[in-house]
Amino acid sequence: MVRHLAPQRITSEDLHLASDFFNALYQDRDDELQIDCADLRFVDPLGLCLLRHHLGLLSTVGAQVHLEDLSRANAAYLDRMDFFDGLENVHCQSRPAANRRNQLGHSLVELHQIREAHDVDSAAGRIAAAVVGASGAPVDPDPDGMRASPADRLHSALQYVFSELLNNSAFHGRARGYAAAEIWVAAQYYRRTGRVHLAILDNGCGLLLSLREHSALREESHQAAIEAALRPRVSCNRDLVRGLDSGNQGIGLTASHAIALASSGTVDIISGDSWLRSTSDGQNYEVLTRPWQGVGVSLQMSRELLQDVAIGDIISNIAPIREMRDFQFE
Repeated sequence: MVRHLAPQRITSEDLHLASDFFNALYQDRDDELQIDCADLRFVDPLGLCLLRHHLGLLSTVGAQVHLEDLSRANAAYLDRMDFFDGLENVHCQSRPAANRRNQLGHSLVELHQIREAHDVDSAAGRIAAAVVGASGAPVDPDPDGMRASPADRLHSALQYVFSELLNNSAFHGRARGYAAAEIWVAAQYYRRTGRVHLAILDNGCGLLLSLREHSALREESHQAAIEAALRPRVSCNRDLVRGLDSGNQGIGLTASHAIALASSGTVDIISGDSWLRSTSDGQNYEVLTRPWQGVGVSLQMSRELLQDVAIGDIISNIAPIREMRDFQFE
């Protein structure tokens, strides 16, 4: 039996290492898979989503997966993030026994799958709460009672953007024949760096198929599809669902990209064989060794800087006021 060595990091910054690791797992035809986790040190939200998806696929074909020598600290973190839920064929001896947990909605969103359209707004709200957390934005409402507090307005604006982003994942693949497409989300605030990371991962049709007939697509490539999707309103799915309020306006990816960069953050987008890493210093595309069928988005943002970002202006410049939902940004 081959013992597969897990990389030290399964994160948005090390996608090539993650791809090589997953390739090795799929090439192993044994019914019992052993993963040596002794060197595993860090898994970020995108890494959690990717790992959960791949181990879930292995479980569906009957493979028994054993996570060997995983540190108790890492096992406890995976358990806290609900990583093991639904993975009956994945075994980990260092997984802690069930115990009472603290509510940490201000700093994390446990890994979970969005199964229905009505889950989108709830998930968007939870992600916004984890992102805002103790951002430093004032929590006191306007003395005259005319406006919500800056913290509440920040939360509402982010919830709107994340709802748009999630609606993209929820509807595009399913509208094009990928009815069983999965959508995974997770978020984590890291106190040491002051940054919050969030991930949304779906295994639907991907951006290229989604935008194949769109005039914004300049060539038949996954990189060109990511470039097109970052343009405002290109990924709008208003024609795919009933009514304006049910569809998204195609600003989720554009706005979240702008917000992350304005807060000295990083954006990673994967679709097909293309991986975009975007920072305030510029953009870089790389080719993935294991193409991803669907779309993955990882955002990193500074909480301290986020409160100073003019999110309302970013959204207003992308979508006309008349087509926004009833969130108050200012």
